[in-house]
Amino acid sequence: MMRILMAISLAWAGCDSVIAGQTADDTGKPQLMRILVQDETPGTGLGLVTDLLDESEPIKCSETEPCPAVIAGGPGLPCNLDKGVCPNPYAAGPVEIGVPDSYGGISIRLVFNKLLDSAFETVSIDGDTNAYSYKLADGVVALNDADGKVVATVNYWDPSGFPKESADPTGIYGVPFGPAIVMKPKDPLSPNSKYTLVLDPTKVKDRAGHSPANRANVDLPNPYQKQFATEDLQVRSTAPDLTAPIRPNNLIQLRFNAGIDLASAAISLKKGAETPQVEAWLDRGGDPEHCKVDDRRLDLVAVSAPGKPVDLTPGSYDLTVILKDNGRGEAKLTYTAAVTVMGPNSENDSAAVTQFVLPQQCVN
Repeated sequence: MMRILMAISLAWAGCDSVIAGQTADDTGKPQLMRILVQDETPGTGLGLVTDLLDESEPIKCSETEPCPAVIAGGPGLPCNLDKGVCPNPYAAGPVEIGVPDSYGGISIRLVFNKLLDSAFETVSIDGDTNAYSYKLADGVVALNDADGKVVATVNYWDPSGFPKESADPTGIYGVPFGPAIVMKPKDPLSPNSKYTLVLDPTKVKDRAGHSPANRANVDLPNPYQKQFATEDLQVRSTAPDLTAPIRPNNLIQLRFNAGIDLASAAISLKKGAETPQVEAWLDRGGDPEHCKVDDRRLDLVAVSAPGKPVDLTPGSYDLTVILKDNGRGEAKLTYTAAVTVMGPNSENDSAAVTQFVLPQQCVN
């Protein structure tokens, strides 16, 4: 996975129609061109796109042979001169867990080279709000976990986009790769886990009645299955930045890419032979009247007793955190960091423990 430079796409994002750029239907079979895993909602996640079907060899490059554009109309990515190959922002590999918005954090787009017959989708109108809702017929697509259990998803048909190139692969400005069958898991996927996408090609037709094929124009098997794995559990960032000194009254927050199981955590903070008592909890937000547990943020602070923070003495510490995810529990992380504590304190510091809500302060 690789971050897409969204600023590049600004100059090419304008379109007058959701099917602008799409050519007229050819007479051949609809071909499955891409299977993309990306942010659930454009602009709310990490801006990552992975194509499960992109197993192509890296493109060679050099100082005199630049990389081709990966975004329609835009410049190529910088050549990796050490390896002599171009970066591939869509290369198949472990996919992101994503940042939950209305659902679990990611969307899966099965991109075809032409419009399909939308008869496999039902459209309903809410009698109170007049809002439209869209749903694929049961059995068209499914997502199974490693145990073969069906993962709950929201599935619909998106006729927008263009299959071969896009000015905006993540869809922030409304022009993703497409047209596509879209799946959105209702809950976050578990890290370091395998999933299988299942498509029934007998329930998918183009507007001429043809069943789908792959990019080589070979009919898709029934069922068509594509397995993929999710990224491992990891610390995305810390607050404050532990590569710089922190203040004695600072709380340390670790921010993860997936939900964590606090009960599995083993935490150690050492300064030579000194081992201050540490209290750890899942972040509760900033309002004690409306505490909300964030299972992706772990708060750590030195205490004299539960709920009674104390300053750390200046010096160098070794922090170790060992824990598992709270999904399937198959991802185990050992995180270590060298922490330097220096004064003076500042109550206006956003990392000061007084800026956080302790579990004991929550009233709800």
